[in-house]
Amino acid sequence: MLKKYLFLLLCVLMVSGIFFQSGCLSGNQDKFTKFKSYVIGENIEVNLGFSDNMEAELSDRELKDQAKDWLLLGLLYNSGLTIEEINDITFDLPTVRYGYMEPVANFEYGATRSRYIGNGAIVALIPECTGKERIDYLAHIADEHRKNLDEIPQKMYVFQYKLDLDDYFSLVTRLDDQDARLLFTPKYGYYETQIRSLDDLKKLMSQIDDLTYAQLKDSNQLILGGRKIQSRKYGTITIEDVATIWQAEVKLEQKWKEFRGELAKLYRLIPEQKRKEFEEKIPLLAEKRGLKQSIGFSLDQVFDYDNIICLIEGRWDSYAKRVMTLCPGYFQNEDLSNVSWQKVEREKATLLFEGLLLSNGFDPKDVVKRLKDKDESVLYELLAKVKSVNPEMASFLLSLFKLSRYQRARYDGRLRGTEVGMHLFYTDLLAKLWTMNFNFSTPKKSIPYFINHTEADVPKVFEEEARCLCSVRLWFGPNEDEIQLSEDKEKILFSRNISEIFAKSPDDYSYRKEFEVAAIWKRSLNWWNTHYEEVAQFEPEYERLNQILKWSTVASWLHLRQRDHLLNFLRGYTVRREFWFSDWAKNKKGLKYNEWGKINFFPKNFNGHRTETMPLLFSPTFERWGQMKNIYGGVSTLSKNRINELPGLSKNLKEVLRRPGLKRKPIVGEPGGK
Repeated sequence: MLKKYLFLLLCVLMVSGIFFQSGCLSGNQDKFTKFKSYVIGENIEVNLGFSDNMEAELSDRELKDQAKDWLLLGLLYNSGLTIEEINDITFDLPTVRYGYMEPVANFEYGATRSRYIGNGAIVALIPECTGKERIDYLAHIADEHRKNLDEIPQKMYVFQYKLDLDDYFSLVTRLDDQDARLLFTPKYGYYETQIRSLDDLKKLMSQIDDLTYAQLKDSNQLILGGRKIQSRKYGTITIEDVATIWQAEVKLEQKWKEFRGELAKLYRLIPEQKRKEFEEKIPLLAEKRGLKQSIGFSLDQVFDYDNIICLIEGRWDSYAKRVMTLCPGYFQNEDLSNVSWQKVEREKATLLFEGLLLSNGFDPKDVVKRLKDKDESVLYELLAKVKSVNPEMASFLLSLFKLSRYQRARYDGRLRGTEVGMHLFYTDLLAKLWTMNFNFSTPKKSIPYFINHTEADVPKVFEEEARCLCSVRLWFGPNEDEIQLSEDKEKILFSRNISEIFAKSPDDYSYRKEFEVAAIWKRSLNWWNTHYEEVAQFEPEYERLNQILKWSTVASWLHLRQRDHLLNFLRGYTVRREFWFSDWAKNKKGLKYNEWGKINFFPKNFNGHRTETMPLLFSPTFERWGQMKNIYGGVSTLSKNRINELPGLSKNLKEVLRRPGLKRKPIVGEPGGK
């Protein structure tokens, strides 16, 4: 059996900038007679030499990912391509997976590896498999490169691997070359059609699981394409869900149109010298109207203002009793009714509100009035003032305020009570439960090496940052690097997965001030983003979330291109709007999380809210460095304004360099060049 000793030497040479100069890597070879040293069907044993440092720093799972990268690099270096060509092909693929390389890398995760090598050809590395599973792997790769290129690839050089990390080697076998064009035919699960009517859309949705392509052809024809997953059941959405998304987008657009019309009337009445001040207030006016740039969902943390008033007015017993309802999980190990706890905290609270409140220029009556008007900014003004005088007391005050919070569902767009709204609610809530390991629910047995926040190792050097930024707002949204617009923006192409978790760290002492997410959160959230597809295979609701994000992107894109009439037949489609999350979740079959009794949803109309409400949730191990951490957020879709800002594919780029968002810089002598 032929042995190829690779990769340690290769990595050293590549990283140090020393490259092979062998004449066998001539660029004059026939572009479609590559990999001559690989005989189809012959097993090649590849030795993997991991350094001691790599074995110490990387988990078994990370070593497998590294090994697959190296197998791909080895194939490229034995392909007959020139060093210059390989450098272009692998410009965003570092040879090692250390964390500090991530900002400049485009690492692949999962079972496959691939690279486009020019002239319509792809090198595809897949695990040992057969039949429908092999088709799915190859189709996944084909869709990815079609997205990058805005063209259907022509050919695939296919290799399969079988890893054995116990003995530090892998078997690599070349399979028959694949005509990549066939992967975009119904035989291989791809369907594409013009959508003229509801029946056309229903037929397409019965054929596909995953939306991958949309095109405006001849300006007035809508072409949609997608993929049926062959080897397993995929979490799909329904025609009712698409209608829900479309109707929500239309309603949101109508509200913005009405708002802009009212602003135009007001603007004409405002003296010219005051118009700039008025323009600066427009975002606040839109927020008061409840207008958002896109449809979505959020579990917001809101204050129980009446309970904070109890504090200010010295009604401690009423406050303590209410907190037991709002945050029951926080006191699993500390009974709020405990006499000693009440005695100490009551004395602190009395000192605070009878002393610092007045001494720092706050009139208790005015504070109470603003709280009754649900003006939360007064609380941050108070926190900032107290912090400047007595940081320890400010920290105590913040903890009292946090214990007077609860969670309320907010639906942006006409999603309340719909199945889409329930999908968004569930996926958002479950991500938080797993991230904080609520009730030890993180699925580590089903998804090995799943990293949650409570178990992520964070160096001591980040302790001060963690104390200052001890909360996180996280939300799901589309990853723009997985969405490609054609040069004329008349086509939109998707990767298999476009979903990503985004995060910001709010300053708990400032009103609506946020920073880059603290390091204490980054590792667990990055793990989610790099392993989303694996998580989604375990919980198909995340595959449904991914499809919701895709269809909403198409809806926004059609509105942007002023072609929304092409789906007008969805306006009258009947959408159910009677769902209530706690009931839906208990009755929904197949959900991976079902311990709803441990969450204690509040009854309908709690504190007058028309949407679902629930207490803050805590994990027994969720405290880090003496701080109470908060997670909140939701799901945001891509607005038409943001789509308009996305760059179209630059055909000036070499094919092998094409990625969403990349543009070639103009050179001297070209328009825009210097």
